[in-house]
Amino acid sequence: MIPGFASASKQESPIFSLQGTKVSYLFDNDSPGRDYAKTVTRMGVTQSRVFFVNGAGPDSVVTIEDWISDTAFYQAVDTYRKRYFPQKEALPSDFFSGDGKAEKLKKCEDIFDGSISKTVLSYIILEIAETEGTAAIVNSSHEEVIKDLRADILESLKI
Repeated sequence: MIPGFASASKQESPIFSLQGTKVSYLFDNDSPGRDYAKTVTRMGVTQSRVFFVNGAGPDSVVTIEDWISDTAFYQAVDTYRKRYFPQKEALPSDFFSGDGKAEKLKKCEDIFDGSISKTVLSYIILEIAETEGTAAIVNSSHEEVIKDLRADILESLKI
């Protein structure tokens, strides 16, 4: 996993696959994610190493943020707020309920009057997983999809 990979330049992208033989790519199943997937396949990444975050079906626009539990995502954003926007009020505790967290995160940037680094937010989520356990960060409504995707990725890598 490379937090912030979507913001890597088109020239930087192939570097990641050159860093190891066991590299797969996971993209959000939204328009920017599908476009980026096309870019990396044009750069030589085989289609068997390209995967998409899915929810209920192939037309789902569930993003990887939606795979994070509502509680853990709220906790991560609130930690971020305290570190980088301490003057701003806390969001309502149900602000990130359900899917659509990527869009809600964009609204936070307006509320906080500043940008939110998804890379930093990813590391905060990993800190939560480290202290509370991986199960604490997984959105149970997407568990089966995640489990199936994990199996597909491992198969593609021959692990």
